[in-house]
Amino acid sequence: LSRAPPPPGGVPARTVLLLAQQGVPLMCSLHAAGYVHRDIKPDNMVICAAPGGAQQLHLIDFGTAEPLSDRKGQPRVSPQVAEGTLAYMPTTAHACAPLSPRDDLESFGWMLLRLLAGRLPWEGMGVK
Repeated sequence: LSRAPPPPGGVPARTVLLLAQQGVPLMCSLHAAGYVHRDIKPDNMVICAAPGGAQQLHLIDFGTAEPLSDRKGQPRVSPQVAEGTLAYMPTTAHACAPLSPRDDLESFGWMLLRLLAGRLPWEGMGVK
């Protein structure tokens, strides 16, 4: 989804809603399998042709994905360093707190907002 930046006025709302309808179940499946992605962003979402000619959204790049719990079923400890892509990072990641499925959904929400509005509220503030 990141080949080109969103147009100045953003992507049509209908398109963004279709992406949301496919993206949320993708993340729910990942979370049901016991993992959190930790880097939801346009670069990690691709659209491919599905059988019958429909467009299908896929989640890729699981390099930062982590199990939600350790082998004993205990919640994972918090990372010492915030991980993910700054622009789409959930608020808990900025505090180096343990990430949960909710955080993947927050990042997905920031991604959808950028597509819809054409930019994120903090873009252009010079924050690094």
